[in-house]
Amino acid sequence: MRACVYAPLCRPHADALTQEAAQVYLQKQLKTNEDDLAIFTAFLGFNFAVLKTNFYRTGGVALSFRLSPTFLGAEYPDKPHGIFFVVGAEFRGFHTRFADVARGGIRLIKSASPQAYTNNLAGLFDECYSLASTQQRKNKDIPEGGSKGVILLNLGHQDKTHVAFSKYVDSIMDILLPNAEIVDHLGTCDHARACACAPARVRLRVCACACAPARVRLPTAVLLHPLHPRNPSLQARKKSCSLVRMKIRQT
Repeated sequence: MRACVYAPLCRPHADALTQEAAQVYLQKQLKTNEDDLAIFTAFLGFNFAVLKTNFYRTGGVALSFRLSPTFLGAEYPDKPHGIFFVVGAEFRGFHTRFADVARGGIRLIKSASPQAYTNNLAGLFDECYSLASTQQRKNKDIPEGGSKGVILLNLGHQDKTHVAFSKYVDSIMDILLPNAEIVDHLGTCDHARACACAPARVRLRVCACACAPARVRLPTAVLLHPLHPRNPSLQARKKSCSLVRMKIRQT
């Protein structure tokens, strides 16, 4: 069991029989404990869905995983192009896009009570998926596809808006930029992509706190708000990027 739990992440493109064999192994090892079997089966499914992760990177500010959309069930009829799952000390979140070149917003969610937090947490991915799917339909007449991100502040960190957003962006950049510590089974050249961060005017300061360290890591990877006086031509540099705007909601 130790080898199963602590082994490196399974290749998402592995043969289906390999995953089936791993499931059979779990069932033999945990046949007398249904709860443990359910937990480790979920771990196994997650491992096989991981395409890229910064899990092994030293000095990371949050964990990020790019997931294969193949793990989604029939209740998600339209499979996204990419799904990012991010977990930090102050938050957890998702980013979903339906095309390689996509744009949409980021919704930062606050919770007014423990029950509201529980409800927000339970529907976090569904909210992200629905928002991105709606944005995809809205963008049907423009070249960019639809994307959306959601960030749920943990109950004890409702005042950490700037910190959560900055860590969210930084951890996603971990698996966009080349790094030997990044486990990569995606098979595409992510580091050639750009990330365009363009918040609504009232959120410009929030976005700037995330873009500043990102520009240090790769100056050509992050674009400024279109109204920023130092912003280069957005149209000339938006290839393979995700244009984001952030909105805060509280329940």
